[in-house]
Amino acid sequence: MGFDYALVHLKYTIPPAVLLTWLYRPFYTKLDAYKVVFLVLVAILSTIPWDSYLIRTGIWSYPGHVIVGPKLYDIPLEEVFFFFIQTYNTSLLYLLLTRPTFQPVYLRIESGPSRNSWRATKLAGQVFLLGLIAWGWRRVQEGGEGTYTGLILIWACPFLLLLWSLAYQFIVMLPLTNTALPILLPTLYLWIVDTLALRRGTWVISVGTKYAVHVWDGLEIEEALFFFVTNTLIVFGQLAFDNALAVLYTFPGLFADPSLLPSPAVLMRALLTPSSKYDAARLQGLDEAVLRLKRKSRSFYLASATFPGPLRADLLLLYSFCRVADDLVDNASDADEAKAWIAKLRKFLSNVYSDKVAPSTMHAQVCEDFPLGTQSALLQLPAAKLSPQPLEELLQGFEMDLAFDQGPLIKTTEDLRLYSERVAGTVAQMCIELIFCWYPSTMSAEEQRSIVAAGNNMGVALQYVNIARDIGVDAKIGRVYLPLKWLSDAGLRYDDVLQRPSQAKLESLRKQLLHDAFSLYETTKDAIERLPAEARGPIRVAVESYMEIGRVLRQDKFKIKAGRATVPKLRRIMVAWTTLNLPDNYTDETTFLDHLQRNPRLQPYEFWSLMADATVIVQHLASVIIFCCCFIAIIHGRVSPVAVVGWASLCTVLAWFLWDHWMGQEFKAVASVPLTPAPEPETGEAVPRASQSLSPRAKQRLATAKSAVLIYAALLGLSPILKSLTRSTTSDSIWALSTWLLMMNVAFFDYTAGTDAHL
Repeated sequence: MGFDYALVHLKYTIPPAVLLTWLYRPFYTKLDAYKVVFLVLVAILSTIPWDSYLIRTGIWSYPGHVIVGPKLYDIPLEEVFFFFIQTYNTSLLYLLLTRPTFQPVYLRIESGPSRNSWRATKLAGQVFLLGLIAWGWRRVQEGGEGTYTGLILIWACPFLLLLWSLAYQFIVMLPLTNTALPILLPTLYLWIVDTLALRRGTWVISVGTKYAVHVWDGLEIEEALFFFVTNTLIVFGQLAFDNALAVLYTFPGLFADPSLLPSPAVLMRALLTPSSKYDAARLQGLDEAVLRLKRKSRSFYLASATFPGPLRADLLLLYSFCRVADDLVDNASDADEAKAWIAKLRKFLSNVYSDKVAPSTMHAQVCEDFPLGTQSALLQLPAAKLSPQPLEELLQGFEMDLAFDQGPLIKTTEDLRLYSERVAGTVAQMCIELIFCWYPSTMSAEEQRSIVAAGNNMGVALQYVNIARDIGVDAKIGRVYLPLKWLSDAGLRYDDVLQRPSQAKLESLRKQLLHDAFSLYETTKDAIERLPAEARGPIRVAVESYMEIGRVLRQDKFKIKAGRATVPKLRRIMVAWTTLNLPDNYTDETTFLDHLQRNPRLQPYEFWSLMADATVIVQHLASVIIFCCCFIAIIHGRVSPVAVVGWASLCTVLAWFLWDHWMGQEFKAVASVPLTPAPEPETGEAVPRASQSLSPRAKQRLATAKSAVLIYAALLGLSPILKSLTRSTTSDSIWALSTWLLMMNVAFFDYTAGTDAHL
């Protein structure tokens, strides 16, 4: 028996697991847990027979002095744990590296000229893996130095062949950070760990079954191959899982209303779906949406990576529509063209929400009225999950922008608020609608409406930050969103801002606008905690990433890029990670007292009533402590059991007399209150009266005495029996049993019943 192998885990495998868990914890979802658990089970179940065979045939072995002892089919438990920890670590690294990637855009339709190319790619991989299986089988049949290598190949390559055949598109198309990096990093690390373990003799490979070739001093080529192959299996398994999820959530025409935790059978159906059935228009819409988001909003692109897959797709499509609509209006050559675009957009939305317009007619209208590069954004709008009202208000916001051609539009704070509600509050409202669509809640319709209203206010706050950031950029296109009243109070004119948007006087107005933004933010951010749990963290990231721009603007000197204040990428990442780590219902320290004062469930307590409520708890805990002291004293022979029982009985009797006297005083007080006699029955018959031989007080005393005598006699009668039964029981068992019984007594005692409390 030894701990060398266990120490390998303590030193080299468990610390990375803890680190990766800590890093990925903010992003962890039920679906991620499902994927990891599924792959861990597959890894353990598929590796145990193979590993057991290698040990029984002497391919490798574990000296008895390096393992704790317990085995499963001749496999040390430390080795079984290795199957788990390697799969867990590599899976978490894969999840961490692939989180920013929106994987559905890497799906491809095999049609036309690309069909033959994809078939050739698939076939080449299959032939290569089949060749490895055949070569490995030959090495095993021949025996000798190639046995271990052959066993690795004939065990791993069939799984790789299956995974390649199902997910070769993903494996080829995804960036190397999603495929090669999560394989190579853990492989290199485990090569180092294996080198140290082989040098210490933690596990030993039989000399006649290996090639005696080393990658470096101490690392056998077979061990290097083993860790590379196993990590490839884990990553390919994750890729196949994600490929299935991408198909499942991207094409509602193929899989209507998919589960957020799909069964393995559904996942296999998705993987086996021919790519020719994929919706090319939807793939194009998603691809263009991702590109637009990368170009136009780095903050929201970063935040989008934190949203669960299906919700993320709909949010991207919603953003793409809003961005395209805004660009059509802003990039118009004149006001008439802009109004024409708004009219076409309004017509499009009318067709979308009309039961009388066929999809083909709507598609034809989009193709006729809109440029080719914008059509997918309109056609892929998830309108079925959105109400028409916020989309109409968004168009009204665009119309307000057009009014700038006729002169200043924002005259008062109310005008600024109305504009912000239409162009930003509506977008926030639609995001919340999508959240409730994907993650239905049990809350009432009224509460959902209050959350949507709070989302609208948060959108206004974010728009205020946007306006504060873009004062200079907006001035170049002839727009000033600062209210005229603010300008007048600061001694400025509208034209002054257009001509000199960087003048010092505007900084005070920028600060005022940011103050209003953060005031709205503080009053509405609590609504985030009432959203479904799956969306709370991502929404926090989306909000905080944008509000961080406001915090940068509050600084005296901020970095300008393309006329706008920017937040460094590392700072945005840290904000996102920190925000996701916040617990649910988080309240920051600066507003804690305000939230406490607004707590509707807060009730004041009087000191003596609180003391009375706590008496039963203190009394019971004191009784337990006294019992423990007596028990320990008896065990160590410092106190006689007879003395303990005698004094306890005497104190109990005295306490009962005091309690009886106290209760007697209360009975007298109650008896002194006159009672209204009950009316006699009209029949005139005599009503039998209860026997007056014993008063209620006497009956209570008699019942108490009977109970006390019964319990006392039972304990005295059972004590010799219990003593003889426990004579052969070891002291540690008695201590353990006593501890558990006391813990159960303390935990399950009825503390809520006051003087009537009982176990």
